[in-house]
Amino acid sequence: YDNEIYVVTDTYITNKELIKEKIDSLGYKLTSNLNEELIAILYKEFNKGFVEFIEGAFAIIIYDAKTKKMYIVRDRIGEKTLYYAEMPCGVVCSTELKSILKQFIHTPQINYEALLSPVRFTGGIDKRNTFIEQIKRVEPGEIIVISNEAGALRDKYWERKRTYDNVE
Repeated sequence: YDNEIYVVTDTYITNKELIKEKIDSLGYKLTSNLNEELIAILYKEFNKGFVEFIEGAFAIIIYDAKTKKMYIVRDRIGEKTLYYAEMPCGVVCSTELKSILKQFIHTPQINYEALLSPVRFTGGIDKRNTFIEQIKRVEPGEIIVISNEAGALRDKYWERKRTYDNVE
């Protein structure tokens, strides 16, 4: 956006008009109709709280050159997929597991636990681990902040409220 914030997205924003109104109220003038510009401005104003303003399906990657932090964000219900791998050269992200595998992992290590869990149990599949040990999945409603100092820190910005907790 301003040579300090870089945004890559796969987004379908359902409340785009409301976000534009918010951005206008903050004094910004949009130069395009791109979702990336909206997200960059929201990030600049609200840091990682930017995600609270966005509704819809999204996979977002933000790199802040000033703070040298990367933010990897997945939509609330997980409609868009998002994967990442911590490599010796840095962190790589993609909406497709196979692109990370093909370009960056020359000797994949199979995660047999993740591979066999849907076969052995009738429960859900592991939301974090993939069948490749080196590649992790960003969970729905999760933001991962990556920095040189702390590595990858996972944080849930949204969780589905269960309505049947009080049922006996």
